[in-house]
Amino acid sequence: MGDLFSLYCQDCGYGVELRLGVGMIFVGRENLPEMVSKSRREKVRELLKRPDSDLVKCSHDLFVCPKCNLQASRFNYRIEYGDGEVYQPYFLCSYCRSRLVEDEHVRFMDPCPKCGSENVNTGYGCWD
Repeated sequence: MGDLFSLYCQDCGYGVELRLGVGMIFVGRENLPEMVSKSRREKVRELLKRPDSDLVKCSHDLFVCPKCNLQASRFNYRIEYGDGEVYQPYFLCSYCRSRLVEDEHVRFMDPCPKCGSENVNTGYGCWD
């Protein structure tokens, strides 16, 4: 099971859900291409067909925007191939379009990052 963190503002309706880990779904070489965005699907298929490729990471990870400091979870993977070459997606912030960087800790935002209200509910659970 994966971890699920949520934040919801009672005043403006802003909400974010952060899914971390892999849940109960198995993602491996066989079904990874169907899990990635359409724009990356063919490249992933090509790389995974190579005999020297290795899928070394595949999970929902935590990212943060260095510009607006908002967190997001994204389905992340890493394929190593050839002589130390790496293929890994990058992600953009949904709000300001800056490139996200990996983060290590969930930060519950109080007050709300959208309207500044302190009427914010946070939650934790599991997802599968």
